[in-house]
Amino acid sequence: ETDPLVVTIKPLKPVLEHDFTQGACLVPVVLRIQNYSPTNPVRYVLRLPGTRTSPTHQNSFVATYSGQLTFRGLLDPLQSSMIGITLRAGFAGHYILDGWRLEVEVGETVPAEDAARSDERGDSGGKTWTTRARYLQHPNGSEGTVTIKNLLQRNISHD
Repeated sequence: ETDPLVVTIKPLKPVLEHDFTQGACLVPVVLRIQNYSPTNPVRYVLRLPGTRTSPTHQNSFVATYSGQLTFRGLLDPLQSSMIGITLRAGFAGHYILDGWRLEVEVGETVPAEDAARSDERGDSGGKTWTTRARYLQHPNGSEGTVTIKNLLQRNISHD
């Protein structure tokens, strides 16, 4: 089986205005993780960058995030999860919602006695997770974007 998780990421509003004299603009963003496997559950760890080494990419700012930066979850077959994250924009401009990393484990839960034979990690409830495959995802270039306009500049230009 190939990696069954698909990530989509979108801002609640694709265009915002903000007064940057009041500080950075915090933009709510929704990230959706969908398990398309009809048979296997998937565990994941989503990691977001809090800082970036390169501030721009192809005339756009690269996203940095604030608040919780690591999310862990388990998705049953064909299940999805919505995660609210916060983009931190320090300047007016166009931001690409990238930079995330998703660690994926496709597997199954098995009775503890079967897991002892396969030497996998255990969990509570008398069942143990058995990993069948691991994948690592990064943005693929089709991520959403957000444009933030400087409210103060707009007000000055109209006076």
